[in-house]
Amino acid sequence: MGERPRHPIKEWEALIRRAEAAGWRTTRGKKYFLIWCPCGQHHRSIPLTPSVGGTLRNVTKWLERQPCWKEV
Repeated sequence: MGERPRHPIKEWEALIRRAEAAGWRTTRGKKYFLIWCPCGQHHRSIPLTPSVGGTLRNVTKWLERQPCWKEV
C-alpha cells in the first residue's frame, strides 16, 4: 500500500499529519479525508475545499476534545 495522498492546503495537511502522529487513521474520500481515532469510536471529515474560514480551528478544537486524542 502506498503513501496516502496529500491534502492540497498545507495547514490541513499539517493537521492530518498531527492526527496520524497521535495514532489516528486517515482515509481519503472523493471530496474529503476522514480521520478515525485509535479506538474506532470517533471520526471526523476534513474537506478538500473548506468553505468557511473557521473550519480548521473548529476541527482542531474538536480533535483536542476527544478522549483518545494524545498530543505528541
